[in-house]
Amino acid sequence: MTSPAAQMIGLRKIFKKTLALDGLSLTFPRGRLIGFLGPNGAGKTTTFRILLGLARPNAGTASLLGVDTSNNLQSVIGRVGAMVEGPALYDTLSGRDNLIVAQRSRGDGGDIIATLDLIGLAERADDKVSRYSKGMKQRLALGMALLNDPELLLLDEPMDGLDPAGQKTLRELLRRLVDDGKTVVVSSHVLADIQALADYVVIINRGRLVAEGSVAELIGTDKTRIGVDSSESDEALTALAQAGIAASTRGDRIYAETLDARAAGRALADAGVYPFELIVERRGLEQVFLELTDADR
Repeated sequence: MTSPAAQMIGLRKIFKKTLALDGLSLTFPRGRLIGFLGPNGAGKTTTFRILLGLARPNAGTASLLGVDTSNNLQSVIGRVGAMVEGPALYDTLSGRDNLIVAQRSRGDGGDIIATLDLIGLAERADDKVSRYSKGMKQRLALGMALLNDPELLLLDEPMDGLDPAGQKTLRELLRRLVDDGKTVVVSSHVLADIQALADYVVIINRGRLVAEGSVAELIGTDKTRIGVDSSESDEALTALAQAGIAASTRGDRIYAETLDARAAGRALADAGVYPFELIVERRGLEQVFLELTDADR
């Protein structure tokens, strides 16, 4: 069985009196574009730093590409690329020279020309970074992470500060990397991007795992919200069930697991139940995220 791209078991990290990770256990599966989500202070950056050997946990274990990082990090870190806590770039150097410096300082191999072409900066490679836009700087930082042709990429808020065009370019690039067989983990607050882009989502809060799975699994089934008089709720549930529509009550509303509001309405009318409300609700990742993280506060 192929080992996961990264795995954490019981990670605990305390900074002075602040508990950053509280027994965190999770897995990043291989070959996926993974959205790593959580409110500010949830522990996302700390998790990345522990995986990269930039911080040591107080308890628990972590592995990268099947290798325990506690005593074998050097044997695997060359197969990992990362962009954590913003790009560290030399504004007075060109984009090409920034990549050369990164390559020499880390002893990486890799093809700088091919990397510049991959990140879409070949035509601006000799311009000073001070003349780059925010989006170009983000792509250059990503290029630095890609120099060693890593199997796994850990990216902390790569969309931060980008305009819509920059976000679109970066999304397309990340998707291409995953299609080429890499695993990409993206920490982001842009939930619409993660919903459209990610194959798998991990949500943490207060240093603990609260949910993980595909976007479809986390969002669940879209539903039709039905309002009926409380005296008719039993008849409504029976009518929907006879029509093959699963439904449940929540407060003073019935939630039918169907997008076909007409079919739900017809089933109720045939049973002599006439709703005062019939609204299709389409859940999104943002709603799920807020429900999960609010519930844990």
